[in-house]
Amino acid sequence: MTFNAPPLPNPPTQDSSTRRGGFLGFLTTLPGILTAAAGVISAAGGILYAVNDKGPSSNPAGATYNITLQGGSVPSGSGQIDTSSLSTGVHASVDDQASALINDCASGNPNACTTLLDQLAQECYDGYGISCDVLYEVSASGSDYQAYGATCGGRYDWTYADACSQL
Repeated sequence: MTFNAPPLPNPPTQDSSTRRGGFLGFLTTLPGILTAAAGVISAAGGILYAVNDKGPSSNPAGATYNITLQGGSVPSGSGQIDTSSLSTGVHASVDDQASALINDCASGNPNACTTLLDQLAQECYDGYGISCDVLYEVSASGSDYQAYGATCGGRYDWTYADACSQL
C-alpha cells in the first residue's frame, strides 16, 4: 500500500532586514539592550569593589588602641614663671608635690619655680596632659616652656594649647 503524504508546507521566507537571530540580533531588542547595560554596570561595580577592597577591617568593632605620640625634647635652661597665673587655681588640678611647688614659687622661692617648671615639663613629656596644660598656664609668655606646654610636649601644634588634658 502506498500512502501519499501531503506535501510539506514551504517555510515562511523572511526578508533579511526583518530577520533577528543570534547574539547580535538579541542585542538589538529592548531586553537585549537592558541585559547588556546590566552586565556593564555589574562589571563596573565589581571593578570598583576590587579597587577599594582593603582586606579585613583593621579596627574590628569594639577594638581600642593605645597610641602614644613621642614628645619633643624637654626645654632646658632657666625658665620664668608668670606668678600672677599661680593664683588662678591651677594647682587644684595637679598632684600634692606640684601644688607645694606652686605655693613655694608663689611665695618667692626661685628654686621651687625652676623645679616646678622642670617637673611639669618632664610630666608633659611623659604624656600627662594636665601637666602640659599647667606648664602652659604658669610659664612666662613667649618662653620655651610655654610653647612646650601649649604643644602638649611637642606632639601637636598650638591648636591644643591649654587643652592637652582633653586629648
